[in-house]
This record gives sequence, C-alpha cells and structure tokens, in this order.
Amino acid sequence: MKRIIKKVDDIINNNEKCPLPLHVIPNYMGINLCSVDSISWNEYDDGELDNLTIHFIPTVYKCEKCKDSGSRYSEPFEKYIQCDCEAGKKFIKCYDKFKRELNEDDYVDVQKDGAQKIYKKEDGQLYFKPYGKEDRVSAYFANDLVKCDENGEWL
Repeated sequence: MKRIIKKVDDIINNNEKCPLPLHVIPNYMGINLCSVDSISWNEYDDGELDNLTIHFIPTVYKCEKCKDSGSRYSEPFEKYIQCDCEAGKKFIKCYDKFKRELNEDDYVDVQKDGAQKIYKKEDGQLYFKPYGKEDRVSAYFANDLVKCDENGEWL
C-alpha cells in the first residue's frame, strides 16, 4: 500500500491524478474549493482505495490594529479578522480573479449572470444575489468573480 498526497493547485494546474473529482467538493459537499489545501489517500498495489482525506487550510484570525494572528494565513481568498480590541466584530475580505479586494457597494461580474451589487449584512459578511438567490460572496471561487461597473464592464 502507498500513501499519496496531492495539493489542489497541483491537481488543477498539472492535471495530477486524484480519485475524487475536484468538482465534487463544491458541487456536492458545499465546500469552497479555496479552503482545501490538499487531498491524501492510501492506495493498494491493485489501485483499490483504502481511505481518502480532504485537508483544509486553517482559518486564521488576525486583527489589523493589534496584529494578533495565528501561525498560518490564507490569502487571497478570505481573511477572517476578529479581536477583542474590536469587541469581537468580524470582517470578511474577498477578492476577484485579479486579486482586487471586493467591498460593499462594489459590482462584480458573476460567471454568466452579469453584474451583481455587493452588500454587507449584520453578520459582517458580503452578500449578493446571483441567479436570483442571496449568497455569500465568499462562497464563490475568486476565478468566478470580476470587479466591474454597474453595466458589467470589467474595471
């Protein structure tokens, strides 16, 4: 039996072999692929799988004022910033495919649905309504979002 570990970036960019098609993670499990670091599995000599594990990028809390942070930090997808100096208020930062920060009142071109206005709710997260349903901006891959004007023209 052999143990195999593949980074998601290598699976995507180098067409590396993976027994679990990556589209299963966001489409059937509801997990944002941006939060997955790697996939590992044990495989017998005949190719039969013994087990499969999805390894996640840890969420790191960091305060921009007091610089309190953990040991790992995952950019450019989301930053969860929480600290006692801000009375526990949570901020979310999201980015488009060109690594430009998305903010409240910005517009983004979402896949094939056109320009959508971003708004913030009481939970501190950014939302929009692609395809007529409210959803968190952070639930979408950065590659599916491009900052644009209200007419859908990319900025």
